[in-house]
Amino acid sequence: HEDPLHHYPDAVRRARFSAAVCYPLANRGHSLGVLSFFYKTPREFEKREKDLGVILAHSMALAIENSLLMSEGKQNRLVTVQALIRSLEAKDSETSYHSLRVTQHATVLAEQMGLPPRQVEAVQYGATLHDLGKIGIIGTILNKKGKLSDDELVVVRRHPVVGARIVENVDYLSGAVPVIRHHHERFEGGGYPDGLAGEKIPLGARIVAIPDFYDALTTSRPYRPAYPHEKALAMIRERIGTAFDPEIARIFLQIQGGWKRPTH
Repeated sequence: HEDPLHHYPDAVRRARFSAAVCYPLANRGHSLGVLSFFYKTPREFEKREKDLGVILAHSMALAIENSLLMSEGKQNRLVTVQALIRSLEAKDSETSYHSLRVTQHATVLAEQMGLPPRQVEAVQYGATLHDLGKIGIIGTILNKKGKLSDDELVVVRRHPVVGARIVENVDYLSGAVPVIRHHHERFEGGGYPDGLAGEKIPLGARIVAIPDFYDALTTSRPYRPAYPHEKALAMIRERIGTAFDPEIARIFLQIQGGWKRPTH
């Protein structure tokens, strides 16, 4: 006769169980696995035990399917964000690469700050899409080598608002909207688009502002060469408390190996 446990791992077969009860893990016609209980002594199973097993198996099947749906949903969200980035890349490849680098720095920074996963995810999405609004700016302005005119500056400074509006009705990007809109605010006030200051600036935007500035400095632009790493860190230190949140800047500089205690 065929061993009834031949489908199970060797460890199960070697244990020489004398009784077993198995429940299918299935939901809405989807087979998800089997819940099995093994016993070393022969026994009969009471109805209440069997009923409890059915309830437990049903609950497990629901939990597994919900987990799979969440994973699938997260993958779909990622595809959507990547599509938005590709649309920006078609407009300006350097801007899309800049966004990916900023995302890497911002993610590490948010994690080092001890933010919960949901907030880290909002920072990631916000950092990835922070310059999405530049999709509406003509290339002659984006890539201009000389100083921007006042009118051109107005156009460029609209990009946080434009980007926020593009994604504001996407439910899973709701946490990214304030990051996109406010990443050009200044800690002391006077930034754009809303002139917010201090903790009135959303936390995610205060985080993204620093790697955004750092990457802009350390990347060649049409109007200037890239700054060295140490020079960029020095320029961040100079702007602590004015452009940047002091505590977030300190953590960023520690990560980059450029934190120096004030001498006064």
